[in-house]
Amino acid sequence: MRAGVWPRRDPRIAYQRASRRIGFDVVTLTCSFTAAACFTGGGLLMKPAAGLSRLVPSVGVFVLFVIGAALLAVAVHRDGEVGPTYLVVVGIETMLAFVLGVALFHEQLNPIRVVSVMLVMSGTLLLARDGV
Repeated sequence: MRAGVWPRRDPRIAYQRASRRIGFDVVTLTCSFTAAACFTGGGLLMKPAAGLSRLVPSVGVFVLFVIGAALLAVAVHRDGEVGPTYLVVVGIETMLAFVLGVALFHEQLNPIRVVSVMLVMSGTLLLARDGV
């Protein structure tokens, strides 16, 4: 090896180490989070789309849902199981929709709703962890 030249590292090794460290495939997890964000964004655009009667928000709804579905398909393909992957996406989507609905649309925030979302998230995480 020449002096002053660092050995080249294979990026696949760093990827595998990161995946083992967090217990999930990094690409699958990234696709799942991004799919949930797209589904949530599409769902939030339904309100300004006014029943799909306004063109720009309606196009945004469809575009975000298609992107979300494509990313979910990639995540399911990489993970190999539909159930746990879909449950993780739905759980993230539930949390994002709740938080963004309160923050952006000033939806009601009360203890019953908070506990309900926590129960949904807990059930989703337990089912995903069990590998439905």
